[in-house]
Amino acid sequence: MSQPGRWLWGLVPLALLWGAGNLFLGEAIERVGQGYFYAHLYFDEATDLILKTHDVRTHFFLVRELREALVSMYRFQFHQRGKEEPVEDQRVLFAAWVSKHAASHLHGMGMQIPWVSRCSLTIPYAGLIGDRGPQAQADLLARIAGVLALDPDHVQAVFHRSAIGSKTRTYIGKPSRIDDYWSDVAETVFLSLGGDQMNRQLGV
Repeated sequence: MSQPGRWLWGLVPLALLWGAGNLFLGEAIERVGQGYFYAHLYFDEATDLILKTHDVRTHFFLVRELREALVSMYRFQFHQRGKEEPVEDQRVLFAAWVSKHAASHLHGMGMQIPWVSRCSLTIPYAGLIGDRGPQAQADLLARIAGVLALDPDHVQAVFHRSAIGSKTRTYIGKPSRIDDYWSDVAETVFLSLGGDQMNRQLGV
């Protein structure tokens, strides 16, 4: 999870958020509270039952355009292994990676789609980091403040103080530029796997 998602740690007293963590939900739910994230949580009947049983009332679902998410995943693998990312033939290398790995990644993403209709608020990543402009970002932060019943000015201050530009375990040095990686080959694979339809379901 990038820092623009993690900044919510300091704001949410009881919320289940998606980020870095590797416990099974049954264990993780016992730790839900200020400062805890659970990784890319699938939605199913068991998940829903556990959340209801433990009275977890506030859910934020951070979503990202899936082409951008795939590029970010591709880049992160090098960072995770401590290797330099190749700078030549980026589109060719990425297309080969997509052909091999996109199906499994998109399947996992698809398992999270039901949260869109069940979460307290869906947070578009592009809006949160400011890619849609400062006003859209401010409006989104105000909506987050509303869900949490917090002062919007406080939420804005916390975000700008602790989010943008801070390093995290998943920080890879600079934003991903999709045009540097995406190609007709990648698009063909993406569409054949239903990626565009999934984007529409996620609302991105």
